[in-house]
Amino acid sequence: MDKLIDILLDEKPAFQIQSGNKDVASSEALLFEASALDTSGLKRTSAALPEKSLRYLDSILSPGQVTIEIGGGQSTVLFASKVKKHYCINPDHTANVLIREYLESKGYNHDNLVFIEESSDLAYLKLSMDENIDVALLDGNHSFPFPMVDWHYVNKYLRSGSYLLVDNVEITAVKILTEYLNMEPAYRLIKRVYDSSRYDCYCYEKILDDVTIGWKDQCINQTTLARLSLRTMATKFTQKLVDLINIFRKR
Repeated sequence: MDKLIDILLDEKPAFQIQSGNKDVASSEALLFEASALDTSGLKRTSAALPEKSLRYLDSILSPGQVTIEIGGGQSTVLFASKVKKHYCINPDHTANVLIREYLESKGYNHDNLVFIEESSDLAYLKLSMDENIDVALLDGNHSFPFPMVDWHYVNKYLRSGSYLLVDNVEITAVKILTEYLNMEPAYRLIKRVYDSSRYDCYCYEKILDDVTIGWKDQCINQTTLARLSLRTMATKFTQKLVDLINIFRKR
């Protein structure tokens, strides 16, 4: 049997809502705070991970893993076909039905696939897992502050040795997250899949169970501390200069 990833790349199944048109200006806006939304009346498109990202994801998946992703599509099919259990947070009910039907059409059991049909900011309030997550993919709503919110809640289930993939790093709201992760000691950037300013997908390995808490201790805030320190020094210097001027004036 052909590898499922090659079939996906060849067939390009249309799981996602087609947006940027008169019917749907933004799929992210449409799905914002949605729950099990029926989108069967809308046009579909294939907005999958690009081939390099999909193949890289395939290379780090194995049968014993528990995984999670924000968003849904070809990556969901790939996850479900390879791992022990996969959680998919996706409020688009129609897309989720199409994904299950696609897996069935290719002869894959999908009992290991758990859909949480909520906008991710709502889903985490209901998410209760007693497993740790081995691989996580953040590829849902890229509007600020979703990338940070998604990471914050997913991070709780990641342990040393887990992998975190962050897609669409070229988007500023996502880039802010990666700038933090690049300086956080608990994470190590191990792969820039495309290494391009126009599109990229970063893969991190979590190397410490706990992230740094306390803004003065976080590496991303060191420039703030330096700036505040310089401001304090400048204020003290200015005051001393004023004091000297006043002394000379009195003479």
